Amino acid sequence: MVLGFRFPGGLVNSSDELELTLGRLQHTGATLADIAVASDDPDYETRPQLHMGRWRQVSDGLKVVQGIADSKQLQLVLHPHFGTLIETVDHACRILEQSEIDL
Repeated sequence: MVLGFRFPGGLVNSSDELELTLGRLQHTGATLADIAVASDDPDYETRPQLHMGRWRQVSDGLKVVQGIADSKQLQLVLHPHFGTLIETVDHACRILEQSEIDL
């Protein structure tokens, strides 16, 4: 399973793609980057269960996204959504509690 960040334009799972995507948002005059944390599995009916190591991976990934968003003067917004890795209130609270980023 590859972790990625889903934007309206699709799944972004590398720093280069993320830099390009957030740069496009910045170019349009956007001030927010609304992201969902997703896997590369296109099936929204099954959500991989995250163990402690995977939660840490999500948190670390969000830190990278935050750094790139900050460099583009974009406020990062987490979008919990059915079928993504963060889909419930409990998931959102867990990532907010263990993450060091400003969502």
